[in-house]
Amino acid sequence: DYPTPQVASRPQQSPFTPLHSPAAAMASEDAFQEAVAFLQKTNPGGENVYDQLAKVVAKILEEKPQDAIDLLETSLLVKKTAYNAPHAMAMAADPKNTATAVALKELFSTPTPAIDPLSGEPVAAVPPNDYETENVMADAALFEAVGLGLGKSEMYGVMLSLKKLGEDPEKKLATVRFFGKILGTKGDYYVFESTLSAPGASAEAAEGETPAEASGAGANLYTYWVCSYIGGHHTMLPDLTPGMVTCARLVKKYLTGDLAAEVSAYPPFPGKEAAFLRAQIARIASATVVCPSGFFKLGEDGASLSKAEDYAPASSEDMKALAKWGHRYAHIKQQGRCEFYEAPVPEGSEATPEVPEVSPALLSTLDLDAASTSVDWGSAIPGDPAWAPCTSSSIPGVKYQVVGMKSIVWPGAFVVYSSGAFSNCYVGYGLKNAPFVPSPPPAVMAEYEGVMQESTELPPRPDEPVAEEAA
Repeated sequence: DYPTPQVASRPQQSPFTPLHSPAAAMASEDAFQEAVAFLQKTNPGGENVYDQLAKVVAKILEEKPQDAIDLLETSLLVKKTAYNAPHAMAMAADPKNTATAVALKELFSTPTPAIDPLSGEPVAAVPPNDYETENVMADAALFEAVGLGLGKSEMYGVMLSLKKLGEDPEKKLATVRFFGKILGTKGDYYVFESTLSAPGASAEAAEGETPAEASGAGANLYTYWVCSYIGGHHTMLPDLTPGMVTCARLVKKYLTGDLAAEVSAYPPFPGKEAAFLRAQIARIASATVVCPSGFFKLGEDGASLSKAEDYAPASSEDMKALAKWGHRYAHIKQQGRCEFYEAPVPEGSEATPEVPEVSPALLSTLDLDAASTSVDWGSAIPGDPAWAPCTSSSIPGVKYQVVGMKSIVWPGAFVVYSSGAFSNCYVGYGLKNAPFVPSPPPAVMAEYEGVMQESTELPPRPDEPVAEEAA
């Protein structure tokens, strides 16, 4: 049998001290409180001996083991060698991350109706705008099959962001298409291409400048919207002007991700980064948005397209040929417009009128594109083609194979095709694969032709500023 445990309570009275002595009782109480206070001293981790012993004794009394002494020793040893994870450092919340998280939550949540504060009843919601678009998630599956574009999870967010843009009743968009993602040094742009139900007014050009094409026509046929993150606010980019295109062709520069940033380059760019981004999008779209040959047919005006009713989808094997693809968007001339503008010649002037540039026709095939001689791909891509094919499988005879065409001139632009369905996209830095040739500085000004004369006269005094009237 185990001996009866002795319960330690208070120190025993000395045989020489009377029990009724107040001094003895006070000394005993002080010693007891001092001992308890010593056991309750905490270490830097907030632990103390008193609490540890109490836990061990409580465990022994609850389980009543046969080897209580061994359990006591084991408990003390485990406590000594146990690892306590440090507390996680409190990180300050970044306002940008907070805004992104809030936007994503709203994007993935079911909208709640607004409540009238007077009646307490839900306010009738404005019906969403009706628009046309492509099957974004089906396109994402084709992108993933050939290893191009964005992943499915990101494309799902793109689909919801496109839905948010298209259903906005204030924007009144007729069609919306995901153009792609343009990367920047400090932020990226998700770009959406749309057509307006009612195109806006065109900006007037200054005297002596080539006017821009009207909104909804030529290089301004489509309106482009961008957002910095999925679910963020969509900002409409300005219409394209000839000066923006001609200057962008002379500049090779990364985007920053800030639409209001200055475009520090030479020659000076006429606008902020929003205008430069719009010019790069126009150049990329004009050169890389393509469609299968025979899918569209030209209208009587030679500038409009309509879907061909007799189109028969070609096999994936046939779509590896460049001749099976044609350009869908109009070519932008060196003048900066799709349609040539002939400047009026003043009467009596001997100036020779500018010769109109002949552009490739709509739906011209990719095998007629200019060769890309900037990069030597060696045996990977024989010759100097402007496009390179890729497939979802290199094994011959695979059914429902996905075929892609990647642009060599504009890295990041591609088109995918499978069983008659196709989709264009761009994911890149917005840079053309061409050597950069800096523009020469302006011509040195001629020397003063007049005769320099020494004079002691003072220059005329400037006019006094007109004092503002007191308010």
